Amino acid sequence: MAKIAVMFAQNFEDSEYLQPAEALKRAGHELVHVGGKEGGIVKAEPPGKIFQIDKAVKEVSVHEFDALLSPGGYFPDLLRFDEDEFQFVKAFVESGKSVLGTGRK
Repeated sequence: MAKIAVMFAQNFEDSEYLQPAEALKRAGHELVHVGGKEGGIVKAEPPGKIFQIDKAVKEVSVHEFDALLSPGGYFPDLLRFDEDEFQFVKAFVESGKSVLGTGRK
């Protein structure tokens, strides 16, 4: 199945990640949390849930993944503050691979 990079920012809405992630895992896909620092922590809203970064964005390549999942919220706006994350997402878009986003109804 597919190997999917997941990128999210601090204080993202947990339901915008948990529901799609569960469905993707049930379908047999592998999810890899990618972010600023391997082992780093990303906190979700509402408070209480935390997620660990599996791989630093500097250590991975678009070629390792089949798709990118970005749960909704502030992440797209925050990309402008981190050049490495911005370049990773830009490379995904330019590669023509799937870029998946989630948001509220």
